[in-house]
Parts: sequence; structure tokens; C-alpha cells
Amino acid sequence: MMDGTEGSRVSPAGLLRLETTKETLSRPHETPYPVSSGGRFNCPETEVSSFSVLFPSCRLLCRPRRPAPLIVMPRKIEEIKDFLLTARRKDAKSVKIKKNKDNVKFKVRCSRYLYTLVITDKEKAEKLKQSLPPGLAVKELK
Repeated sequence: MMDGTEGSRVSPAGLLRLETTKETLSRPHETPYPVSSGGRFNCPETEVSSFSVLFPSCRLLCRPRRPAPLIVMPRKIEEIKDFLLTARRKDAKSVKIKKNKDNVKFKVRCSRYLYTLVITDKEKAEKLKQSLPPGLAVKELK
């Protein structure tokens, strides 16, 4: 292919440049893996794209696909005592207090999780607000 035959051209720098067309990619009998009905290539170890069919050395670098990461939801804390211990941790950055008509939510942002405490008693919520660590950034929402 280095001799400038059909399907390739030598650039002025002397490098080989492949010309890809839809016709080249639509020939399943020339690919190393069978083509599924969806037009994608089936490979048990990795997902093979049209790029890796044209450049086989890419397949050596491909790794098996990992499953999508799970969505991490906020952690719920049931006890006020546990919430205060969490708020006093070194990695606690800030506390957001959200007041609704039925309850008050305290959300403490730590390095990995957002911990939430829901209190239905307004008086307990005020006492908890006073007992938060003084170095912690407190932001009140609505």
C-alpha cells in the first residue's frame, strides 16, 4: 500500500493517508469481525469501531468496556447526634438549611457524599442550627 495504489495517497511529508468512504466501511466481508444487523461490529472483548477496523493497531490499545457508573444519591441521616458528628468532620465543607412549611432539611456537604437530615419540629431545627460548628459555612435557602 505504500506504493500509492488505489485507496491510499502519499502526502508531501511522505506519510500514508488512507481515504475512507462509506463504501469501504459498508463491506462486512472485509472486516475481521461479523457485522450485526445494526451495522456495528461485534467483538466479545471490546467494542470495535470503524476507526479500529481501518487501523488494527488501535485494537491492541482498546480495553473491555466497563459498566456505566451508578448514580450516587445523597445519604440520609436519621439521628441529630449522627448529623452533628458528620458536620464536625474534617471533610465537611458547608451546610445548607432548607426550610419548607412541613419540615426543615439540613444538608452537609462532605468530600464524597451529601448528607441530609430532615426535621419536622421547628424548635429542634433552631436548636440544631445554633449547635453547628462555627467554622462551617452555613447557607440558608428559602
